[in-house]
Amino acid sequence: MRLADVLIRNTVSGVHKEVTPEETRPGILVPVNSSASAFNSIEYALKIAKTLNTTIHLLYITDLDDLPESSNTVVINRMLDRFERKAAICMESLKEMIEESGIKVPTAESWVGKVELLIRNRIEFLTPGMIVIGRDSFRKQALNDLIDQATCPVLFVPQNANASLPSSFALRLNNDLVPPKTFYPLLKIIQQTTRRLTILSNMSEVNSFQNQLTGPNFNLSITYLQTESPTDATSIGTFIRSNAFDLLCIVRGKRTIFQRIFTKDPSEQLVHTVEIPVLVVK
Repeated sequence: MRLADVLIRNTVSGVHKEVTPEETRPGILVPVNSSASAFNSIEYALKIAKTLNTTIHLLYITDLDDLPESSNTVVINRMLDRFERKAAICMESLKEMIEESGIKVPTAESWVGKVELLIRNRIEFLTPGMIVIGRDSFRKQALNDLIDQATCPVLFVPQNANASLPSSFALRLNNDLVPPKTFYPLLKIIQQTTRRLTILSNMSEVNSFQNQLTGPNFNLSITYLQTESPTDATSIGTFIRSNAFDLLCIVRGKRTIFQRIFTKDPSEQLVHTVEIPVLVVK
């Protein structure tokens, strides 16, 4: 019998901290565990937080599915105690590292449970302005759930990504026109660095989007990706690899029930295959 069958299925343990509204938005939520990928995502989040002048909410998760099987409640309790102590020590170390860099940490929480449910719960409670997560930290299904459910921009950071501010930005649009304010985190970073953005799209409406971004403080560079469909993940991945981009932003449109059943989500494909950080916005 698995641990998840013995204890509460969604959340078995955690420490909850009340926060005021001004301590939440537009902070960055960073879900982590003990992996190297998670540590790299924190290093990356620090650079973003300094640029956006915001805070970091630290969420340490011990995934139920990663715990050993046991039907003995005594063994289960001992395992939980051990994992909770380890998580608490690791979380305090990470919090100290973040605060030493000058970034405030309004919440630093440690939970044991289902990754998907815990992250979703913290998003609803904290309403962060952005999420930064290690692409290789958690199970693929947990990341796909985050892509589908998150209500704010989510930045997926590969384990081997250089933990520094990006300098070459690519934005993939789809057929849904979205206001530039949707990309606030991305635009803020660009304005603090290169002030240049490459748009990967073959849609005519891109001119309207471009007009909203032009001005004395913003220099926009457009590249048209010539594919049969601007959502073709394979072509976009090839284009990204053959050019010196170090951050890809994806606009994720709504998917019909038939698309969900019969086609792969190009956003998920790009997140898991492109070896640079990928920012997903809706």
